[in-house]
Amino acid sequence: MRGIAGLMNELFNANPEVSFEQAHAAAQAQGYNLKLGTYRVNKSNWKKLQNVKEQVAVEVETSEDFVFEGDVEEELKQFFVPPVIDSTHVINQELETLFDALNKASQKKPQNVRLNGPAGCGKTTTAMEFAARFGRPMLVMDCANVREPRDWFGHKDYDPKSGTITWKKSLFYRMVQHTGAVIVLDEVNRINPMVLNTLLPLLDDRRRTYLEEAKSTIKVGEGVVFFATTNEGREYTGTVGLDLAQADRLSTLIEVSYLPEKQEADLLHQRTDLSLDQCTKLCQVANQVRRKAASDGADSFSRAISTRMLLNAAEKMVLGGYSTLRYTLLSHYSAEGGEQSERGQLLKLLVGKFGSVIQ
Repeated sequence: MRGIAGLMNELFNANPEVSFEQAHAAAQAQGYNLKLGTYRVNKSNWKKLQNVKEQVAVEVETSEDFVFEGDVEEELKQFFVPPVIDSTHVINQELETLFDALNKASQKKPQNVRLNGPAGCGKTTTAMEFAARFGRPMLVMDCANVREPRDWFGHKDYDPKSGTITWKKSLFYRMVQHTGAVIVLDEVNRINPMVLNTLLPLLDDRRRTYLEEAKSTIKVGEGVVFFATTNEGREYTGTVGLDLAQADRLSTLIEVSYLPEKQEADLLHQRTDLSLDQCTKLCQVANQVRRKAASDGADSFSRAISTRMLLNAAEKMVLGGYSTLRYTLLSHYSAEGGEQSERGQLLKLLVGKFGSVIQ
């Protein structure tokens, strides 16, 4: 379902000059109460998206970076098109200002940013929003899958026909040298520190490294911005702390957390079309669990309910009703201990908001 953001996008596509009054009437006909602020934000985002599309069209037509050898050409092209602006993503004024500063600073030299916060709170999508707003190509590297230093850059490939061994460049190898690219090192503290150290020359003032196997120097492209996401805390097994040399290079630190209750409920409502009242109840339950997860009390929870989990729960509620909560939220928590277990406690919270229908 499209939500109010999708409706607004359709209205602006049909008529870029649609007035607030016209948009309000159209939204009301679909069961939405459109506010002036929401209208202005969606109109601004729609205009930015049109600018991005125009820039991409020009770049696709003229840039040599879109031409690659062999049969991977079409597969690679998709990664050099900037992501689309998400009008539902919440960016406050302070972060807007930082985004502008990062974009300007990157015109002088590449930038490094660290996004730290709990799982499922929007770290990767925040980096994606930066790329979208400034029309930048973006690559997300799943760091947990990088096992060896050379995995960043490619692999050796044997051609049985010619009997030769060639070096196949990775997408990271290509993208890190692409002007204005955004590189997301996702969950960077789940990687072996020695493997991460391979990137240190690319993250410091050198901005280049020599790759022996490829017999070439890799130089970070002009305007490139690195975002590294990290989860820190006792509940995140398999993570390692960044050492001083690594953390020092990621010197711009954005602490990402869950949205305030009203904004989070609005987000669920816009993305899933679940009623705002039900979204608010979901967020109220989530916030109670989060507070207990952060405490050391006898009734504490082992993990919080993330925004990602809430979006999934809201989506399934729209399609299958309250009973789906048993599988989207309850099943994530232990039932050991009966009524006093984490699952038992969460069930009580959900029943208090939605009734016995989920029992």
